[in-house]
Amino acid sequence: MGATYLELTSKRNSIIVEPIKVTASSKAYHHNALYVGSETILHPKKNDFGEIVEYLNRPDIPFKKIVVVADSLYKVVSAIKPENLKDYFLLIDEIDSVQLDSSFRARMESVIDIYKSFPKENRAMVSATFISFSDPELAMEEQINVRYDEPTQRKIKLYFSDNIKGASLTVIQQILSAFPSNKIMVAYNSVSGSLSLINYLVTHRIVERNAVKLLCSANSKDEAGEYYSEIDSDKLPATINFVTSAYFTGFDINEKYNLVSISDNKSPISSLSDNRLKQIAGRCRPGLLSEYILYNLAQTDKEKGGFTFNQLVEVANAEIQALECIRGNFMSNEILSLSHDKIRNLIIEKALPEEHRYIRLKGDTPVISYLNIDAYLEGQRIRRTLFNRRGKLAAALRSQGHIVEEVKMVSTTQVEKIDNKAASRKSRVQRIASEIRLLKPDDNPRQLYLLKNLDKLQKDIIEAYSMLYKNIEPTQLIDLIESKASAGRDNRVFKNFISSAFYFILNPNDRYKLEVAREIVVGKQYSNDELLNKWKDILMNMNLKKATDATAAVKLSNIHFKLTRWEDKETRKQLGHKIKNDNPYGLRLIEHLPVVNNL
Repeated sequence: MGATYLELTSKRNSIIVEPIKVTASSKAYHHNALYVGSETILHPKKNDFGEIVEYLNRPDIPFKKIVVVADSLYKVVSAIKPENLKDYFLLIDEIDSVQLDSSFRARMESVIDIYKSFPKENRAMVSATFISFSDPELAMEEQINVRYDEPTQRKIKLYFSDNIKGASLTVIQQILSAFPSNKIMVAYNSVSGSLSLINYLVTHRIVERNAVKLLCSANSKDEAGEYYSEIDSDKLPATINFVTSAYFTGFDINEKYNLVSISDNKSPISSLSDNRLKQIAGRCRPGLLSEYILYNLAQTDKEKGGFTFNQLVEVANAEIQALECIRGNFMSNEILSLSHDKIRNLIIEKALPEEHRYIRLKGDTPVISYLNIDAYLEGQRIRRTLFNRRGKLAAALRSQGHIVEEVKMVSTTQVEKIDNKAASRKSRVQRIASEIRLLKPDDNPRQLYLLKNLDKLQKDIIEAYSMLYKNIEPTQLIDLIESKASAGRDNRVFKNFISSAFYFILNPNDRYKLEVAREIVVGKQYSNDELLNKWKDILMNMNLKKATDATAAVKLSNIHFKLTRWEDKETRKQLGHKIKNDNPYGLRLIEHLPVVNNL
């Protein structure tokens, strides 16, 4: 209905929050507003904090218009002087996406915290597909419902199939055969699932390789590989366009196309509710050429009756009480206090078997995560009212006034599973490095453990940064962590760097550092055998694992020191190594650790 357009053209200062960067960038670009978020095709350079402040201070712009990605809202608010915030109106677009994405984007909760800090007359939220709030404060917000006199009616061909990928290929091929010049959008919230279908279409010569694109989050760019694309106009970029949830809301396509939506309910992430299906269809502004929806049934046996809102609040309060008890005991002990944050975050992350977490950290305090409760209850509604039995989705769509033709499709087409995650180490490292760079100075890095779908490498990076960022200049630290963790196929380079950095920040009076400095002196030269004997003595005196040979001794030395070649000046034969310094990576020290004496 043009809610964000009205705010962008209103005569007042506005902050407009979008759940994804594609939408935010596009709206900022077309309305000459300031865009704050990560790079896009329309905004290849990210605005830093200083540039935001500079824009706010420009006298030639009477009404400031800022369009910001949800994850970066805190940056905009911190750039505005506290006394001036009352002069801005805050609009959160697609609030239902903020609710549903909270389970894997922890910063979404802080968007709501900021929203609540604005006066009621200076804030609003918009949704085309409203989801009730479990948060008692938000449930009290005044609501304005806008309805069309004549709601848009869709003609939908609904296919049920036990082999949803095979059935999807059949539908795509039918469209290509009947309308070879028409474009197709395939809405499927699975990068690996989309790649499986793309691979079949290309290898079976149904379409040319360059006729297919995959529009997904930048975090999945490496996984998507050659098929990755972004939207840089109001037209689809290829003949067949696979899109994931990053493109389900908020952008407009001004051309007609055939829509194929795949609700694979074997995975909750790939499940599409009636509301999502409405949003996806709404992307086409001139009207769809045709709409097909394919679905299978959800696996609900494990869920029993599910949880009610009251049960989830009870669970959350019990967790909070447990964490307060742990904090009291851990922080009263000097040694246990070092592990408190890690233990607390592991409990928040792992206490429950479901995907959602029902508490979160607000600053350093555990509180109820109402957005995650919203997401759980909506997921339960979808699985139990739409996809627990054939015919339920059709009934829901017909109740909205749509014309639905439902058919059961049997497909024998077998689709090979494609998974590019093994080749995307660099993108996984970049993802968590980007999250770390978004942290505010006072944030605890271990809150990032609450992000969804973290693998072991990403958790190791969070832990390494958490251990070092108070002692080494943070910008340099995360740059080096990203570089070293991306190097090679395994963790050896990364682990060596972390060991070196930790040795560097040890207190000069620490027993281990004193022992190493006594045996191996900066400025002196040692043969490999001498280094081996030195390390044997050091490790034996510290009751640590022994160095087995000269090669291992040199590796240990490289972790602790910057080595240069020591050679015979006449024969140029290498005699050993010279110890140049004890800071091989040129780290910028903030302060040393207190004495830990090998703890």
